[in-house]
Amino acid sequence: MLDKGFLEELRNRLTLSDVIGKRVKLTRNGREFKACCPFHNEKTPSFYVNDLKGFFHCFGCGAHGDVVGFRMRHDNLGFMEAVDSLASEAGLQMPKSDPKSAEKYDELQRLMNIMERVTKWFQVQMHHPQNGFALRYLEERGLSADTIAQFRLGYAPNSWDALRDALVAEGLKVKDLVELGILKQSTREDKADKPYSFFRGRIMFPVTDTKGRVIAFSGRHLDAAFAGQTLTEKPPKYINSGEHSLFHKGGVLYGLARARALINPANPLLLVEGQMDVITLVQAGMGTAVAPLGTALTEDHMTLAWKVSPPEAPPILSFDGDMAGQKAAYRALEKLIPHLTAQKGLRLVFMPDGEDPDSLIRKNGLSAIKNLIAHSLGAFDALWQREILQTPNTPEGKAAMQSRLEAQIARVNDSTLQQNYRQALRERMYQLGRPATPKRFGSKATLPSAIKLRKMSNTLETRGWQVILAAAINHPFLLNEHMEAFGMASAPEPELETIREALVTLVHQSHSDEALTTEIVREFLSNRGLDPTVSNLLNDSIYQLFGFARPDTPPDQVSEGWKDVWTRMQLKTVTHDKTKLLQAVRSDYSDEMAERLFALSQQEQNLLDETL
Repeated sequence: MLDKGFLEELRNRLTLSDVIGKRVKLTRNGREFKACCPFHNEKTPSFYVNDLKGFFHCFGCGAHGDVVGFRMRHDNLGFMEAVDSLASEAGLQMPKSDPKSAEKYDELQRLMNIMERVTKWFQVQMHHPQNGFALRYLEERGLSADTIAQFRLGYAPNSWDALRDALVAEGLKVKDLVELGILKQSTREDKADKPYSFFRGRIMFPVTDTKGRVIAFSGRHLDAAFAGQTLTEKPPKYINSGEHSLFHKGGVLYGLARARALINPANPLLLVEGQMDVITLVQAGMGTAVAPLGTALTEDHMTLAWKVSPPEAPPILSFDGDMAGQKAAYRALEKLIPHLTAQKGLRLVFMPDGEDPDSLIRKNGLSAIKNLIAHSLGAFDALWQREILQTPNTPEGKAAMQSRLEAQIARVNDSTLQQNYRQALRERMYQLGRPATPKRFGSKATLPSAIKLRKMSNTLETRGWQVILAAAINHPFLLNEHMEAFGMASAPEPELETIREALVTLVHQSHSDEALTTEIVREFLSNRGLDPTVSNLLNDSIYQLFGFARPDTPPDQVSEGWKDVWTRMQLKTVTHDKTKLLQAVRSDYSDEMAERLFALSQQEQNLLDETL
């Protein structure tokens, strides 16, 4: 008889769609996958796979089961043969026949029942009149009664023996409570037979496994004055259960049991620092927030995160915006780089200095978090940003930067992703090496902005940038929608580039829930002394040819006009670069130049298709 715990671990380690996808061509359909049923002939897909629930079902023939059942039915295997096959894929060693395996499984269930009873006891204490200050603390942190109940928050009284006496009176055994870390053995000889409460004077956060069963606790100490206490030394803010047979903190994400059912391409998993961040985010409407428990992010944490995240919505890692937060972000990124694949990506988001998700939401609402997520960085972009900010603008500095990035890319084990990262690096280094357009019209002091703009308008590229910037000022929603492309581009003239850089800076500094308006944009540019240039951008000569840039144009027409101008500008640049590279290839061929030429040709064709 197989250990029930082993079967549970096997199902947890394997993603159903991955297993079935090796035998059947699956197509994503919302939070599920669909396919033509492999068990009967059909032309219209009626076979569905649900990773979150862990089963497949065919609405045509009624076939239904879990990962083991699929392998048995599809490969015509017996139960043990199917389990052995799946164990090999999951990297698990098949357990030897053990008549005590059922007893072991039952013992784990018994310990979970004890954790459940302890959880209920903490909940009762939270609502006891003598502990009203604990409930008031949570309410003053902005938590509603429903949220407190949803997360089953409790309170551990500031008592050495209240919990022990109460639970022993209910029939629980002291040795079990010690094993689970609820009680701690005293080192005093006269107290050896009376273990004391490990958690005292703390708000209690039950920690669950992926199925929602309590396996551990995290306790937050209340401010001494708030709880009416006098302390000689300050205790740790949080303490967590020690590891035991149910709990291994490196493989647990707080809140995952609830979050996993809500994750979809529009709502990615968000990994934050602590429990209060998770609870505040969930209460505000972001139900996909989770957190590691008292430890730095590990590969095991990310394995859990990737398992529940669709490839098109990779997990987002949240870090503080200060220096310590950035260091933590890049430590995590460098640790995870070898594990990245086309199906297992990640994104990074940085909080404003001095803020965490809890404080930011209470100040500015959920939209502030969503705005940050909208500007999150992919793994390659994060590496590039770090290097570009710390690299001297010299040939030697750029060479060193390229060498460091190539070394990081070489650590990516997925060959397809590594190839794409290398291509992206070549393209960006090529753009970085392009000479800036020389100033043609004298110094700022000798030529007024109006004269400069009239002379600059001689080129189509410059005219395009004038339109793009005018539209962005009059319709700031364009900045958020197209910030990635807008932020990576470069205007051909210093005056226009100054406006572009200022707009990028404004977007990155805007973390409030207040949407950008033309008034806010104009004021920001004015404070930078850019009024003359802005005034000459917003004029009839622009609007007569490009009406979508007018301030009163409907948003859908603005978006359509912007996209058309932007695409044609990009096409012109790509065609120019391709022509120039083609000439160079004829006289000095290299594999790298050929790869670059192929990439430009593909990009040019894609842009041509968009203009049709």
